[in-house]
Amino acid sequence: MHDDVPHPNVRHWNGATPWSYCECMTVSNIVAGEEHAVQLKRVTDEEFTSPIKHENMIVRLAEIEVYPEYLTEYLKFANEVDRLSVEREPGVVCLFPMQSAEDSTQIRILEIYASEEAYQSHIKSEHFQNYKQGTMHMVKSLILPTMRPLDPESMKLIFKKHQ
Repeated sequence: MHDDVPHPNVRHWNGATPWSYCECMTVSNIVAGEEHAVQLKRVTDEEFTSPIKHENMIVRLAEIEVYPEYLTEYLKFANEVDRLSVEREPGVVCLFPMQSAEDSTQIRILEIYASEEAYQSHIKSEHFQNYKQGTMHMVKSLILPTMRPLDPESMKLIFKKHQ
């Protein structure tokens, strides 16, 4: 089962953000006297317009060096995991991979997560685990420094541009 498909009896979230749309259709067998879909919590207007608490965000700049002989294969893995993570995980705000113009084996990924919980959920996801296990032998070095924004208020401006 793909990790973006809700499993039976597992709470999950369906929704949009002020800059995206969401349509949800539930198909289930309706059995008299049994619940088949339960709305757990209605999102307030305030939560909807400010879904990300900027002060809880985690920002990293992953510094990766790939062995040259694995570069093409590594880039496929990296592009897939970044795309799937942003598409499927509401707490993954940004995974922006970049390649050095001077040395193509030098990869940098700007990572922004909504919270520590979102990051922990991300590293447990099926697509991340596939990436991690599939590329372990391709990576010569990996440094994951956590960064602090110099001006946290400017982060809010970045996200307002997409509303």
